Amino acid sequence: MSQSSAPPTNEEMIEEQIDKCFDLLADIIEPRIDVESDDDVYQKIDEYFGWVEQSTRDSFQDRFNTAQLYNYLRYVFLGLADEQGYRDKLQREVGGEIRNEDNVVNAYRWFKTYSTVLLDEEIEISYTFALENLNEYREDEIAHPKELPSPDQQADPVLLSSLLLIWNALEGVIRTWGRILDLDDDTYEERRRLLDEDHDFHIGFVDHVEGRVGYVTSFQEGEAGKSIRIEPQYVEYFPSEGDVVILKAEQQYNHNDEPFSSLTPVIENNNRVRKFVESNR
Repeated sequence: MSQSSAPPTNEEMIEEQIDKCFDLLADIIEPRIDVESDDDVYQKIDEYFGWVEQSTRDSFQDRFNTAQLYNYLRYVFLGLADEQGYRDKLQREVGGEIRNEDNVVNAYRWFKTYSTVLLDEEIEISYTFALENLNEYREDEIAHPKELPSPDQQADPVLLSSLLLIWNALEGVIRTWGRILDLDDDTYEERRRLLDEDHDFHIGFVDHVEGRVGYVTSFQEGEAGKSIRIEPQYVEYFPSEGDVVILKAEQQYNHNDEPFSSLTPVIENNNRVRKFVESNR
C-alpha cells in the first residue's frame, strides 16, 4: 500500500505563493521596465518585492527580521503610489521636513482608495488584515516588547502563519495594480479626473472610528490637509475603518470665528456620506 505524501509545510506553502506572485509581477513589469534606467519605477518596484521576498525568508529563522519585512512592504506601496502619481498625497511637512505617512496599513488604504476610483468598484483584497497583524506584531513583539526578548529567539509560529497571508494579500494587490495598468487611456483619464480636478466633493477613506465619531482622510486634502469628522447624522450607514467614501465637506467656524481643526460634511438635500461605489456622482 502506497503512503500518501506529507502535506506541504508552512514554509513550502509560502514559497509556492511567493512564486505565484512573482509570475504575476513578471507579466506586468517585463513589458514596461527600462533596465537601462537606474530611476525606472518598474525596476524599483521589482526590487522592492525582491526585498520583501528575502526578508520573508529571513523571518523563517529570526523573528527580528520582521522589522525589515515591514519596511520593505512600505516601499512596495510607496513604489505603487509613485508609479501611479499620488505619492505626494501621503506626504506632509513636519518641522520643515517632508515625511511620508506610510505605515503599511495607511499606505494600503491609500492604494485601496485609488484603486476603487480607477476601477469603479468596491475593492476587496483577501487577507489584508494580515498587514494590520504584522503592524501590531512589529510594535508589540519587536519594537516595544513587554519583556526583554531573548537574543536567540527563533521564528514565531504565529508570525509564519501571517507571512503566508501577507503574500496572499500581495497577490491581490498585484492583480489590482495590473488591472489599473490595463485600463484604456480614455477610461483611465476619465477616472483620474475624479481625483485630480477641482470638484465640490471629496473621495477618501475612513481613517479611524472612535465610538460614534469617525474621521475621513480625503484624496483631495491628502495627509497634509485636514481630516473630515463624521458623526451618525452625516452618514447613510455606519462606516468601518478603511471604507472608501464620497462626500461634500466644508470649513466651518466656532462662535469666535476660529476654524475647526477638521472639515465638516455638508448634508443639505440628503447629501450624506456614501460609499464611493454607491454614489450617483
